[in-house]
Amino acid sequence: MPQPHPTRYCLKCGYTLNYLTTNACPECGRAIDPADPATYRTTDFMRWYWAALFCGAAPLVVGVSIFLTWVVFGWNQLMAAGMFTILGGTALVIAGAIFLTVHVNQGRLTERFRWNRVYAAAALLLVNFPLAVVIAVMAVSIYTRYVVTVHNATSSEITSFILDAPGERIELGPIRSGGRARRLIAIKHDGQLTFEATDGRQVFQGTIEGYVTNNWGGHSHVKITDTGQVEITKRR
Repeated sequence: MPQPHPTRYCLKCGYTLNYLTTNACPECGRAIDPADPATYRTTDFMRWYWAALFCGAAPLVVGVSIFLTWVVFGWNQLMAAGMFTILGGTALVIAGAIFLTVHVNQGRLTERFRWNRVYAAAALLLVNFPLAVVIAVMAVSIYTRYVVTVHNATSSEITSFILDAPGERIELGPIRSGGRARRLIAIKHDGQLTFEATDGRQVFQGTIEGYVTNNWGGHSHVKITDTGQVEITKRR
C-alpha cells in the first residue's frame, strides 16, 4: 500500500501544495517541483511562531486577570492560583523560547520569514518576567495593608472619626449622613486598632482589632447606627 506524501508548503507564502494540478503555487505563483524537496517545505515554520506567541500571551492574560480579580473581590484563594500561574507561566515562557528558536531555524531562509516578528515574540515572552515581579510586589503591598471602611448610618454628620493605630492617629471625618470613608493603613508596631467618633451629640468608641503587629493585613468595616450601636465586621 503506497504511503501518503507529507503535506507540502510553499516556501514563499506557506500555502498548502498537496493535490496540485500545476507545478506552481496557486497563491503566489512560485514554481514547485514535487520531485524536488528543495522547492517546498514539509513543515509550516509559522506554526512555531504562533505557538511562541501563545506561550507569551497566556501567562500575561491569566496573571493580570487573577490579580485584578483578587484586588476587586479580595478572594484569598486566588493567591494560590497566582503562584501556580507564576510557575506555569515560567514553563510556558521557556517552551515559547524553544518554539521561537525552531521557527527561526526552519524559516530564516524562506521569503516569508521576518525578523521583526521574531523580535516582537521575544519581547512578549520576556515582558512576563518584569510584569510578574511588579504584580508580586503590588500583591504583597496590598496584602500587608490594613483597610478600614467607615459607614455613617446615622441621620447626622459624623464630625470626627479618629482611628487610633499603633504609632499614629488618623482623622477620617467629617463623614456625611449615609456616607463612607476608607483608609489604608500600614501597621508598623504592635498594639491595638481602636477608634473614637462623635456626631456632636454622642461619642462612639470601640476596638477594631485587639492586637495588630507589623505588616498586619486585613479589612474591617465599621458601621455606626442611629441607635448608637457600632457594628464591626472583619475580613482577612
